[in-house]
Amino acid sequence: MTKMQQAIELYLTGKTYREIAELIGSTPNSVGTILSTARKRGLIPGRESEATTIHVTLSRAAYKRLAEEAFVRGRSVKEFAEKLLGILSREENLISNIVDDGL
Repeated sequence: MTKMQQAIELYLTGKTYREIAELIGSTPNSVGTILSTARKRGLIPGRESEATTIHVTLSRAAYKRLAEEAFVRGRSVKEFAEKLLGILSREENLISNIVDDGL
């Protein structure tokens, strides 16, 4: 497992930079750099005050469906997709239930 993978795993469990550094044999500054890189790559979410930008490629059919739903609600496709993903991310077990049901 790479230092980045170790740092991410520990960070997601709530460890501080100092604790992570001790566990992976690094410095807190290095851990900060590692996690900053991980955020930029979309491997971990940004800090609470930051938005994380991702780029998604959709099939034409999927885009058309999103566009139809967005139009009905008076939103842009981007606004609608952001709202939809936000709801999915907040609702406990919703993603697992959807994926486990065959998507």
